[in-house]
Amino acid sequence: MNLNYSKQKVLLLLMVFCFMLFSLPSISASDDSDYIVQNLEVKDIPNDDGTGLVLSWKPLPKEKRIIEYRVYRGVTPDTLFFIGRIDVNVKTGVSGDVMYFYDNNFNYFADIRAPGKLKKEKQQPADSPLYRRFPRDLSITGPQLENYDVLGIIPEKDFYFKNVKTKIVEDADTTVYAGLHLRNFSQLAKKLIPDHEYYYTVLAVTESRSYKPYAEPVMGIPRDNAPEKITDFYPVFVKDINRLQFEWSLPFIKSDINLHSVYMLAKKDVKKFEEYVAEQKEIELNDIAVKEDTTIAKKTATIKNPAVLVFRRKSANPYISMKTGYADIVDGKIVNEEFGID
Repeated sequence: MNLNYSKQKVLLLLMVFCFMLFSLPSISASDDSDYIVQNLEVKDIPNDDGTGLVLSWKPLPKEKRIIEYRVYRGVTPDTLFFIGRIDVNVKTGVSGDVMYFYDNNFNYFADIRAPGKLKKEKQQPADSPLYRRFPRDLSITGPQLENYDVLGIIPEKDFYFKNVKTKIVEDADTTVYAGLHLRNFSQLAKKLIPDHEYYYTVLAVTESRSYKPYAEPVMGIPRDNAPEKITDFYPVFVKDINRLQFEWSLPFIKSDINLHSVYMLAKKDVKKFEEYVAEQKEIELNDIAVKEDTTIAKKTATIKNPAVLVFRRKSANPYISMKTGYADIVDGKIVNEEFGID
């Protein structure tokens, strides 16, 4: 009798264990879905040179014990490469309601230490689109050169003494280059190019180094926008030297500014000038809309600028953040000899 009772206990324990074993995958899958980041969006960075996008998403609660968010990017949604991460304090989590990741600078592309072949990201299923860094395999990295602005960082000695004479023949024309092997580059870095589609996703990593499911990839297109409007502008007349001097504030993003121009207009033309500026902004937005939908009619300018150009200075390369300018007054006329303005 005792033997039968013991067998019943063992049988019952085995049944409970089997039930738990078969239910674990479904519980795990259910729990993992709670770790997918929500509200993932990608937007163009305004007032830049067309090489920047910003990602935003809702961070997971601190109870999820997240230690980092990993960001992936590609030119198609089925092949996304790791480009960066945001570390998180596992004890405090993220205090805000939104997290941001700015993709607006050169970031790592490849170097001699890159893997020799394409590798999936850790803990990913066979159909996952997530990969680690770009490999040294030119059949994979080569086609990517047209999707990015690529910067090659070369040690000075290699640049002068390790280059190899390379001939490229196109349409019966031969061009000679100083070629270098990948091993001669310290690093290749890449940056976005304007009007190109890029796809992004984000995944969370827990304290136990578990890579949770990635969010549905989203697409963004960087656009070359007009510079930010100058908010502070001060003209000063220096009587002793008969000079009109201008001072202004600089925008936050200023590296792509080509010209600083100062215009003069009569008080009666202020309203017309405001209409001209508003139309120029509409044309800029229309140009972007036409790129996205070719059925949209292209808008042309109908309002003439009533202002008169009195000062212009071309920005240096690299950009020098000067924020003052002047124009002399001769015989009652404002003169800027450099640009022939009078």
